[in-house]
Amino acid sequence: MNWIIDGHNLIGQMPGFNLSEMDDESRMVEWLLKFLNVSQTSGEVFFDKGQPNQAGKKNLGRLKVIFVRSGTADDAIASHLIHLGPRAKNVTVVSSDRQVQNNARFHQSKVMSTREFIIYAENLISQKSNFSTDPIDNAGDLDYWMDVFNQGSDPR
Repeated sequence: MNWIIDGHNLIGQMPGFNLSEMDDESRMVEWLLKFLNVSQTSGEVFFDKGQPNQAGKKNLGRLKVIFVRSGTADDAIASHLIHLGPRAKNVTVVSSDRQVQNNARFHQSKVMSTREFIIYAENLISQKSNFSTDPIDNAGDLDYWMDVFNQGSDPR
C-alpha cells in the first residue's frame, strides 16, 4: 500500500504535535518513517511551504517529503493524483480536509481521515515494537529457551 499524506493536516491532529513548533515537520517525518518501516509500505507527505531551507523534494527511502513552493499541499496532492492517473486507485490519501478527500475519491483513491490514520499507525507501531525479532531485544528469551533445551544435559 502507498500513502499520500496531507502533512500539516496530520500534524494538526497528532497528539503531542503543534503546528507552531519550528521542528513540527521534521518530527512528523521521523514518526512517518517509523510507521512506514513497521508497515513495510511507502508514502509521500505534502507540506505547505516549510522553512526556507526545506523547499522542494527529499527522498528518504520509504518516504518522499514534498514541501510545496507555490500553492497549497492540497493543490499539490490534487495534481499528483492527476499525474498518477489509473494508478491513483492504488493509494490511500490521508487527510481530514473534505476537498482533499472528495478529490481522492474522484480519482478512486482510498481515503483515511487523519484521526483514523493516527489510530491505525499507533496500533501497528505498538504491536510491532511489542513483538521484536531482534535477537538483542529477545536476549532474555533466548537464554530462557537455551536453559529449557539444555536442562538435564551437559553440552560438554
